[in-house]
Amino acid sequence: MLNGCYHTEISVTPETWQRKNASTANDWVVWYRYYDPKHHEKYPSGKYIPVQGMNGYKDLVKRQEATRRIIKMQEQLLQVHHYNPITGSINNSTGAGTTTDTSLLSKKDSLEAAIHFAFKNLDVSNKYRTEIRVKIPHILEAAKSLLYDPEADDLRVLTKTEAEKGVLLGYTLDKLQFPQFKLYHAQVLLKRIGQSDKLNWTNNNYNAYKKCISSLFNYLFKAGYISENPVKAVPKLKHTRKDKELQNKEETEKVLTHLRAKYYTFYRFAMIFWKSGTRITELMRVKLNDVDLQKKGFWATVKKTGGGEYKRVWKSIDMSVLHLWRELLDIPAARHGDYFVFGKHLRPNEKSISEVQVTRRWTRLVKNSKILQAEGIYVKSGFYDFKHDNTTSIVDREARDLVEAAIEKAQEKAAAINSHASTKMVKTVYDLRREKRKIELLRLAKTKLTAANIRRKVITINI
Repeated sequence: MLNGCYHTEISVTPETWQRKNASTANDWVVWYRYYDPKHHEKYPSGKYIPVQGMNGYKDLVKRQEATRRIIKMQEQLLQVHHYNPITGSINNSTGAGTTTDTSLLSKKDSLEAAIHFAFKNLDVSNKYRTEIRVKIPHILEAAKSLLYDPEADDLRVLTKTEAEKGVLLGYTLDKLQFPQFKLYHAQVLLKRIGQSDKLNWTNNNYNAYKKCISSLFNYLFKAGYISENPVKAVPKLKHTRKDKELQNKEETEKVLTHLRAKYYTFYRFAMIFWKSGTRITELMRVKLNDVDLQKKGFWATVKKTGGGEYKRVWKSIDMSVLHLWRELLDIPAARHGDYFVFGKHLRPNEKSISEVQVTRRWTRLVKNSKILQAEGIYVKSGFYDFKHDNTTSIVDREARDLVEAAIEKAQEKAAAINSHASTKMVKTVYDLRREKRKIELLRLAKTKLTAANIRRKVITINI
């Protein structure tokens, strides 16, 4: 063994375990002593290493088979992978653990090593990278709680006793050679992640973790380390979207008044964003030379759906916030055309800021505001929800206009058919379903407008 380490012969208690009449009344244990010169003072007689995992079987033959399998596993760990049970490390020269060269990945490397390698090389947005980074500890924690049986190619959850004693280290799922990770393993792993007390598990969270793991394996697939992405075949779970709880008009006005008085730069950014038709990240990328106030618009760099490519899209400036855009461009720093419009401190600056800083500001200045709460306003909506509220108001307004115009046109036709000089008789006498029809058409108009996402499409209502 390496570094002067050695271990005693792997033994089993009771010594009579191989006999035909061996008793299964008491627990069995596979054990040995491990010597490491670096830890001689702490373990002068070597560290006693007990290994169990066979005692779930009360049938003698099955318990003996499980014991032989455990002995074989321990021998492979110690002799082939140079496992050190005192430090918990595996020598990397065999490729069984984490590779020492982080620029390369061996197909003998562990699942844990592959996850870290893929994360390091993954080409994704900063926001999604942060999302994956937060999830990786939960993924690995779940993997380390699953015992992998290589002969049966099966997984089961470690018992409390096994987990406390560090039983079968190296054969928990995190130590599985990553090319052997299959669809079944992904499904069991996701289920195990959901059993954590640290997570509020929902179908939406399941799908988010599935996407995260799939992204890591998709990188390994594209880089040629595996022949297919096993996580891709894991089906997504259905989840019901909850309606957003929007503030009423009076509360919304108080929130805006609060921001305008106390945190004007954030108020200005929020008003422009809610009327911009962009995502936060897209607005954050806009530079001063992308803005043309004479044409009342700006160029935004937008990521195409699905393809991952970017394209420049012209966005019109809403007239209600044009004066706020003028304020920004009148700031002295705005002379630098290559500065970001909303850089550091949410004003023209050469340094950009991330989306998370905006959502944090919203939480701190609005959702957790003691001033607003003192007025009885407890904001539950997120920063994006106020944008959705603005979109909802636009849909409502446009829908009402469409419905009124469609009904007026239909009544004019009806009046002409009945030889009436005006639509008064149709409205007051003949049109018995006026109000009911108006409600139905309003619902239809809202549906059409929402589906079109107000993309400057011409919406017609036929009645």
